[in-house]
This record gives sequence, structure tokens and C-alpha cells, in this order.
Amino acid sequence: MAGKKQTKARQKQLAKQRRDRQQREKKAEAARPLFIPSEDVTKNVPQMDYDATLKAIAANDPRVWDEFMKFLGYFETHHYTQYGKSSLKRINVFVSCLQTALMKEGFSPDMQQAVKLTQMGHLIQHVVASSCYLSTNSLLDCVLPMEGNVPKIFMLQNPRCDIQLNQEKLFDINPVLASLWYCSYLLGLSSPTELIQKNLFRHLHNMDERWEPPTHVVSGLYFSSTYHNPEAVPRVKGIINRAIKKRQRLNVTNSPDPKSIAIVTNKWHRNHAVYKSAGPLVEQLVGKYKLTLIWTGPRMPDTAVTNYFDKVVKCHFVSDGNMTVPDEVLDNDFQMVYFPDIGMTDESIWLSNMRLAPIQAVGYGHPDTTGADNEIDYFIGGDVEKHSTSAYAETMVLLPGLAQEPAWPTAERKHNYNTDAIVRVNCVWGPDKYNYSLLKMLEGINKAVMQRTGAAPTHEFHLFGSPGMNRYGALPAFTRDVQRMLPNAILHTQQEYYDYMENAEQHDFSLNSFPFGCYNVLIESLYMGLPFLTLVGERFYNRAGMWLNDQVDMSENNFQTAPPLIEKAATLITNPDELKRQRAHLAGIDLKERLFTLKGNHFLEAVEYILANHPFHETKIIGDDK
Repeated sequence: MAGKKQTKARQKQLAKQRRDRQQREKKAEAARPLFIPSEDVTKNVPQMDYDATLKAIAANDPRVWDEFMKFLGYFETHHYTQYGKSSLKRINVFVSCLQTALMKEGFSPDMQQAVKLTQMGHLIQHVVASSCYLSTNSLLDCVLPMEGNVPKIFMLQNPRCDIQLNQEKLFDINPVLASLWYCSYLLGLSSPTELIQKNLFRHLHNMDERWEPPTHVVSGLYFSSTYHNPEAVPRVKGIINRAIKKRQRLNVTNSPDPKSIAIVTNKWHRNHAVYKSAGPLVEQLVGKYKLTLIWTGPRMPDTAVTNYFDKVVKCHFVSDGNMTVPDEVLDNDFQMVYFPDIGMTDESIWLSNMRLAPIQAVGYGHPDTTGADNEIDYFIGGDVEKHSTSAYAETMVLLPGLAQEPAWPTAERKHNYNTDAIVRVNCVWGPDKYNYSLLKMLEGINKAVMQRTGAAPTHEFHLFGSPGMNRYGALPAFTRDVQRMLPNAILHTQQEYYDYMENAEQHDFSLNSFPFGCYNVLIESLYMGLPFLTLVGERFYNRAGMWLNDQVDMSENNFQTAPPLIEKAATLITNPDELKRQRAHLAGIDLKERLFTLKGNHFLEAVEYILANHPFHETKIIGDDK
């Protein structure tokens, strides 16, 4: 009997040990990480444990979504120009795991996870675009018929999709998620394909009035709207302005001193294009007005220009989303506030929707209207666009020419022109300017050259996109899209200013972007001895190139439509004598006299006119009465 009792007791003990072991194994399995960091970030992206992830999905384990977010978040801080084979395999595994989770009806992220994944929609777009899936089309198509599919739809709907859902219905379903989605949808690298270009235009055209700022960060939407749909800008910015005003809780007391003017920016340092162009204008006020610099940021670089301001204060957002506004702004004596730029920082947008002073004006720092329902009275622009004042919500005060002073480049010329047989064409455009229509124009140049030579092109398009293109994990897919259309394109995304200047000077001529054209890089092109071709539009940002060409007697390089520009580019590529003639003409011009000599205190005149005549609503052209 004792032996039998011992046997039963032992059996119970063993059974308990098995249960404990199984429980430990189950806990260990549950704790097994699905996301595995990269062992060497220079060689590989992270990976998902495929087997463990599928088991977790089968078990409806909610941490799957958190592990997906770890993988996606990696691409916010680690940037690649292209992926090797092993990285592409890992990206394919991630997308496969994501697909499995999405296909499981009833298995959805909770609301907190849904918010974060919606905010990461742009990362999902670009990671999937780099995979063998190419887009989220098939994923979205499978999700649409499901019950409880709303969070998944917001994760997957992006401009690379053929499927584009009705924006109004998305806001009907969930305005909070829809507002988050609306902003993340636009986060990418321009519009290198026809589909992306069409969808971004449509997205802005249909912006829902119920949009609300998900956070204080609104500059991406505000800034990029001009690039993707200029026609929609007044309305888009109007929606942003009204939404900001609903959130604004700060009270400002103003006791205006007629001689007190504030300048609001964080671009007032020697290396930034805003300062280079607007600095000589604002300096006309020095000694005549009491000037306050409101710096929109917590830190100033060593190159910040503050010496002629009577007071410098900082105004910036902190981590909790609240804006730190100093007492000197909340209780001020400003008669006028001038924003050299609105849209380059979030603070500038929010401050421009406050009434800090009786008179508020803006300049060309980011050259577009501040939109409907703004708090800006005047736009100090250039008479180069005097026929386009209807595009502005503000009253226009126009200076002769551009209302932006060309700044002599700080990079020293190397005189290192490369005279080999390859013609190198500079396309020095910002990350948001490489649209499909523009790339098609380059493709047209390739075809025109082939028709003339009967051979494959040997010229090169050098696309200087700046390090700003290394963002959102978007660059590898963008590079693939560009090179499919332009196999002779060389993309530079790692070169800072001085390296780019040395490199670009070796090349032959430049092309301007369109519809959002360049300004400072065209000045740099002329400085380096490179003529440029430009399309001409109706706004400052696509007329500045025309004005610069006119100043150096090269109006032959201004074009109203693409076909003649394409033919002229093909001529410069295939006819060495014509290229040599243009470069020789440019070399014989005194650029300092033509472009870099400030003529007249027109900005000061504009400020004095505004102060003396406010309020007025008819366009004023400075110098028109002389």
C-alpha cells in the first residue's frame, strides 16, 4: 500500500512539474521578442522573428502591433540610400508578417496602437514600397470587406495606392484618426510617379473642413501644399488657420510704439537662404526702428545674426506640445510684426495666427500666401508677380524686382570645370520638387538627344537632393522610381553645401525646377559659371529664374512651355559650341554689379508706407509714384 501511495504522489508531483514547465515555456514563448534589432546597422535592417510572429498572431497577442511599430520606428532614425539583398529579405518578411496580421479579421490594434500606426502610415508606405509587394494595394483590397477594419484602413491608405477612398467618409467614421492620417499621407519625397502626383493633388484638393491638428506639428502639411497643389493652398491653409485659432489659448496685450518692430524667424543665420535673401532688406530698418528678434526655437546656432537687434527673445514648443512664449511677446509694444518666413517652423505658423501687433506682414521666406482666415495684413513681395496678386489672401505691397536680395555665395570658386566628353546637367532641387511632370521633361530631353545623335545618351542628370532626402525610409523606393525613368540620373543626397558647390562647379549647365522653382541655387549656378534653363509661370517661385536670366542678358533661356526648353537642353548637350558660347557670355559678366548690388531702400519705403497708411486693401507698388 505504501508503494502505491508513493507512486500516486510521485505521479502528481511529475504532473505538476509538467504543468509548471509548460507554463514557463508558455511564458517564455510569450516573452520571446518578435522584433530583433540589427546586429550591424551599416549592413542590415532589423528583422521580425517570422515563426514567433505568426504564433503571436494566431494567439491574438496584441503586442504584435507594438513589435511592428518598433520595426517601423527604426526607419525614422536610420537612413539608407538603397538596401542590400539581406535587408530586402528582412523587409519582405516584415511585410509578410504585417499582411498576416491584417488579414486576420477581428485582430486589430487597440485605439492607442491605432493612433500610433496611423501616424506611421508614411513609414508603412515606404517600407512596403521597398519590398516585393511594391505598394499596400493588395493589403488594402483585402481589408476593405472586413468588419472592424477602420484602423487598418488608415494604416494602409497612401498615395502609392490605386485605391483611393472618399476622404469625407473617412472623416465621418473617425475625425481624430482621419486628421492623423491626413497629415501622414503627405510625408514622402515629392511625387516621382504619375499616380503619386495625381493622388497628392487630389488629397489636398479634397481636404475636409473637419481636420484638426493632431499635434502642434503642422508645418509639413502647411509647407508641402504649395508643391503638390498650388491652387488649393489658400483653402488648405485656411482650414489650418481656423483649426489653430480654436486651439489658441494665449492672450496678448499690445501697447504699440510707432517705432517698435518685431522680426519672427529662426532662419536668421548666415548659412540659411532666408537670411541671405531677406537680411539685406531688414537691415534697412536698423537705426530707424527699435527691433526685436523673436527666435522661433530653443537654440541659436553660432552663426545667428543678432548684433543689430535691440532685444532677442525665444519662443518655441516644448515636449508636451505647449508653446513657451516670453513675457516680452505676451505684453509687447510692437507696432508691426514682420515674418520673413511662415511655414518653415511650426512656431511661425501658430504665431502668425495670433494678433501680436496692429500690423502684421510676411515675406518670401517660403513664397506663398498664408491663406484664408489668417492674421497677416500685408505680403511684401516683388513686382515680378504684379499680375498674380489675386493668389494672395493678404494685401500686396510690391518692391521692384523680386523683393529678395541675391546673396553672394560663401563657397569659394574652385574653377574646376570638367572638360571631358560627358555633359553633366545640374538639377539642384529640394526634396519636394522632383515631381513626375518634371521627371518626364528630363525623359523628353533624353529622347531629343537620342533623335539628334542616334545613340543612347551619354550625358548625366545630377540630382542634388540635399541630405534632407534621407527621411521616412522613402529614399530607396524614390531612387528606384527615378532611375526607371532616367537611367542616366545620378542622385546626390549626402553632400552638404561646400561639397555640393565644389562638385556642381565641374558640370556644364543647370535646369530649374517647376512649378516650384528655385532661387538661391540659381544664383549659385550663375556664380559657378553655369547657365540655366527655366520654365516661366505666374508666381514668384516660378518667375525668379526668369528675372535672374533677364539681369544677365540670357532671356533666351526662359521658356513658357516644356517643348522648346527640351529642345534647347538637347542643343546644349549635343552642340559643344553653343554650350561654350553661353558659358563664355556668363563668364564675361560682372555678376556683383548685375545681381549683388542693392539698389534703393525699397523695403524701408514699404514699411514706412504700411505704417503711414494702414489699413489699406489695394495693391501698392513701391516706386510707382516716382
